[in-house]
Amino acid sequence: MSFRSNIILLIVGLLLQIGLSLRAQNLTGITVIGNNLGLKSMSEQQTIEYFKARNNLWPSNKPVLVCLPATQSTEAVEVCSKIYGKTVTEVQKFWLAEVFKGRSRSPHFAESDEEMIEFVKKNPGAIGAFINERGLAIPQELQLQIVK
Repeated sequence: MSFRSNIILLIVGLLLQIGLSLRAQNLTGITVIGNNLGLKSMSEQQTIEYFKARNNLWPSNKPVLVCLPATQSTEAVEVCSKIYGKTVTEVQKFWLAEVFKGRSRSPHFAESDEEMIEFVKKNPGAIGAFINERGLAIPQELQLQIVK
């Protein structure tokens, strides 16, 4: 391969990587809830950082406990795409690696939106993300504002 071909491939690869990174930065349509985090609002980027286990403690000094839709649910595809920029299988592999390396605790996978709300409600430091298509009432103490 010529030098020019290598440069073109490199540029295309970088553009694809940038595109995938940007895809993960939009939480539109995702309901994020939290319990005793030490804050009531976060930016989209901060929220994604917590879901990606880049921070393991909240400002309240509670450990971060992630709750996601069960992997076989229809919500899991959209939540994984919007938060992680990955498929459900890729997110499972990501969490296996994080737990194996001792960087984080395994997330809880909720079978329903109600189960996620209950899990977050019972666990200080828990954060959950789901698509609230049925318009479930979110308890005031779990409401978290995500700002752009």
